Amino acid sequence: MFGFVTQFADHCGSFFGIPTWYEYVSSGGGSSCDNPNIDSLNDIWLIGLAVLDMLLSIAVLAAIIYFLWGTLELIWSRGNPEDIAGARSRMINALIGLVIAFLSATIVSYVAARLGA
Repeated sequence: MFGFVTQFADHCGSFFGIPTWYEYVSSGGGSSCDNPNIDSLNDIWLIGLAVLDMLLSIAVLAAIIYFLWGTLELIWSRGNPEDIAGARSRMINALIGLVIAFLSATIVSYVAARLGA
């Protein structure tokens, strides 16, 4: 009945898919929810990449909200050509931002996985 709760509980503090600051740092125990072991300079880089990944995830969410705002403006334009053009440009800019933020987050995750391995 509450399977969706355990699905989100497995991520140890993840909120809307935004990772924690210790996402890429190895932990002392078997669980990823344990305290992270910060032993080397490489771990500081991994924390920095996790913070960057958090900011890029927030940028993805902001681009989605910006796109939805553009669609609402398109609906509310009532056929006015200037309003339609403004809403369309807002939606295109949001999609461009979404693609850039998503690809950047993917690159950061890849680099962090290679450094953490």
